[in-house]
Amino acid sequence: MPHCGDVGDSPECHSANKDHMALTTRSLILFVATAVFITGPVGAQTTKKPAGGRAADQSPVISPIPAPRVFSHPGELFTEYDRFTDTTEISTSRREEDIIGKLVLRTGAVSEITFSARLSFKGPQPTTPPETVSLVLTTGGADPWGTGPTPLALLADGASIAVDEIPQAPIQTPGLGVVFQSTVARVPVADFLRFVNASKGEGRCWGHEFVLTDAQMEVLRDLASRMRPVPK
Repeated sequence: MPHCGDVGDSPECHSANKDHMALTTRSLILFVATAVFITGPVGAQTTKKPAGGRAADQSPVISPIPAPRVFSHPGELFTEYDRFTDTTEISTSRREEDIIGKLVLRTGAVSEITFSARLSFKGPQPTTPPETVSLVLTTGGADPWGTGPTPLALLADGASIAVDEIPQAPIQTPGLGVVFQSTVARVPVADFLRFVNASKGEGRCWGHEFVLTDAQMEVLRDLASRMRPVPK
């Protein structure tokens, strides 16, 4: 068994150190994403503007809520009811292996941005659709990934989607040389339903354009189907 840490470490030591760093980085990215989910605001009343600058659509929901069915994705959704606040939250999995997944850039390359979503409503079952759905995008690396404070933007079949973005302060990890970035976006439910019912969902985050895969769109449709009001 080689002793690692000495001058002239063996290739086995370098490989072990690299694997340990990768595992630690993945764990920290998951921790950051979970922390943003827990602390990120949900449903607050703020001015909502889309990337294109038009006024947010305040009209009633006109895009249909997807009907319950078997959705074609490998992910998992979680439902949590808090009896103390009488609030239910439904979210895509926060576990790395089940998270919606890394976004694919327009170039076809897989990015280092992970993407997850949640919604909440009063009571154990929805009686009306929520006002907003929250999206969380997270990334991490040796340097801040991306270019400048570029606003998050979403397109549904080429049309702008209203986004109320709340960028989070970068988190640096002493000793690891890793910087984590995350941003939270609240999307009005009418726009979110337009997005999930689109045949193509696109976006731009930290200067990188991406296109959601079929499975990622299916995860969001699955989430949207859980907001369907239960008949009284």
